[in-house]
Amino acid sequence: MTPLSEDEYALLNHVMRWGSGGYPIDRIGRRWAWSDWRGVRGSPILYKTKREAVAAFEDWHALALERNRENRHD
Repeated sequence: MTPLSEDEYALLNHVMRWGSGGYPIDRIGRRWAWSDWRGVRGSPILYKTKREAVAAFEDWHALALERNRENRHD
């Protein structure tokens, strides 16, 4: 797997320290977005609910954790 970039690793650490309160989820008008965080691009989609935006971020987070684990064992 591709190693995490410095910004991806920083976002993982940020979330590990702050939990779900550290997720880059923002309200934009009546919609919710997973916003960019440093060099990590958020989702280009605006979601109807905060729950959908959080779920999209958590999908990325799970993949990033897996990538981090895989690359530590190589």
